[in-house]
Amino acid sequence: MKTITLLTILILNLITAPYAAAQNYVVDEGDVLTIKVYENEDLNTIARVSGEGRISLPLIGEVNVRHLTLHKIAKKIARLLADGYIVAPQVTVVISEFRIKKVTLLGKVNNPGLYELHKKTTFLELISKAQGLTGDAGNKAIIKRKVSGNAKENTITIDLKRLIEGGDTSQNILIEDGDNIFIPTIDFYFITGEIKHPNKYNYNEKISVFQAVTQAGGFTDKASLSRIKITRELNAQKQVITGVSLDEDVLPDDIIDIQSAALASNEEEVTLLGKIRNPGIYVLDEETTFLEIISKAGGLRDDSGVKAIIKRKSDSDGKEEILTISLKRLIEEGDTSQNILIKEGDYIYIAAMETFFITGEIAKPDEYKHNEGLTVIQAITHAGGFTGKAAPTKVKIIRKMNGKKKVFSKVAMDMPVLPDDVIVVPESFF
Repeated sequence: MKTITLLTILILNLITAPYAAAQNYVVDEGDVLTIKVYENEDLNTIARVSGEGRISLPLIGEVNVRHLTLHKIAKKIARLLADGYIVAPQVTVVISEFRIKKVTLLGKVNNPGLYELHKKTTFLELISKAQGLTGDAGNKAIIKRKVSGNAKENTITIDLKRLIEGGDTSQNILIEDGDNIFIPTIDFYFITGEIKHPNKYNYNEKISVFQAVTQAGGFTDKASLSRIKITRELNAQKQVITGVSLDEDVLPDDIIDIQSAALASNEEEVTLLGKIRNPGIYVLDEETTFLEIISKAGGLRDDSGVKAIIKRKSDSDGKEEILTISLKRLIEEGDTSQNILIKEGDYIYIAAMETFFITGEIAKPDEYKHNEGLTVIQAITHAGGFTGKAAPTKVKIIRKMNGKKKVFSKVAMDMPVLPDDVIVVPESFF
């Protein structure tokens, strides 16, 4: 008899365990719920959870169910029905269709955008779906992941070098619903002067000046090993380190200048950085203009922005002043007032092209060049327009403000788009 009782309990546990587990499922946007009210068939409803986390029910109207379990939803609906509608209502809620899990993948992949997860998906499987990394992808991936039960996010960093080159499978984590994944651009350093192959080089790991020189082909015959200097940006300020030794560590964005042993003391130099074909330190000729120094450096890169920033020390008090040159006015419109004379000690920076991202139910999700005055509808048109599944009234913009992420929901089509905005076009469930 005791054996039969234990067997009965085991069978009951097997039957009820899946139901109990399902009742602990946390509901979110896109889930379809079947709601039944005992002995009130006219109140039985099938409802899909909206983008705002709501469902619409007879008598009681809209109910917010986001991040609630099925058990808690049933109790909430029963409580609302009991408030003047039905005496002691008995409500059951079950999932009739699970939402499609989605993640956002942006940055240096060949096909950035919104991806659906139909099964357990690892980081490498997702990258493969996006046709792999671009040639200028960096050595890490950053994943922003929601913490269940609150609005906070965890930040997970994946070491791409350990994963791809070292085969470290601990970095190949499972991707979760709602993950926001960003692949940043690789870091660089620059080497110029009396070096055989002056250029921009990938910064992959900690290296010394000697290793950087070796990678650039070694010194020329004119090089002075005692006259090496590094120009480095620290806290938005330019710092020039002179008398650098060969075992000095190189940092991302450093400019290593190998000077000539015969460099005349009266030669005037300027530093040219940013989106230029050959960044480095240049000697000024007499009365050199902005365009002439750009020409010396091989011209602008294709991904250069619309302005150049010049930091210049004042002749009178030595304080630094900031000059801005409009490249659009100078190059496209021929405004020669922007072609100013360059002075000794000028620090010239060519800004990168400003971009925005658009993802989701859009014909061509990608990163695009940002132009002044751009609106949401213009951005969508530029990206090929909506897909047939798009919900045009639910477009969102994710924007960084004061170092924090802010989400604008249901944005107007004439809303201005700012640099680095992420426009998300959600799927319509109806």
